[in-house]
Amino acid sequence: MVSEEENKLMSEYVDKLRDRLRNRVGQEPIILVGASVLARDKKGRILFQNKNSFKGWALPGGTMKLGETIKETACRKLYEGTGIKANNLKLAEIFSGEEFHSTNSNGKSTYNLIVLYEAFGIEDDLLVNDHETMNAKYFNPEEISNLEDRSVKILSRLGIVD
Repeated sequence: MVSEEENKLMSEYVDKLRDRLRNRVGQEPIILVGASVLARDKKGRILFQNKNSFKGWALPGGTMKLGETIKETACRKLYEGTGIKANNLKLAEIFSGEEFHSTNSNGKSTYNLIVLYEAFGIEDDLLVNDHETMNAKYFNPEEISNLEDRSVKILSRLGIVD
């Protein structure tokens, strides 16, 4: 298992790598590959995390690291953001295209390829254990407000929210 310090260093490394790439390509669009996890508790509620980078709720997930499999990315980001270790992940869906294109306030354009896994057999208690997450909590889809746009698109495509 990777320590919290190693996770922080790797996250900083990925951020620096992204910045170096941005310095070379400027405002040109880039493609980022990441994973998200759809995890439910015994009551059927969905797990969301409140990230520091976004003032709202999102499915656990994040960007793939060099040398990592996409399934390892899903497991790592679920654990980092929520403290849950996934023992059984099943590929649910892959999302990409114009619908998952975004441009930030600085004009930097990103096309996201998001691999969604569904987690089964979760028994761990929630424990926020990284520097990116403020909180993690289970919600019924109709209870949650201030949901991140990508999570809305994913859950909408799955027929979970309107």
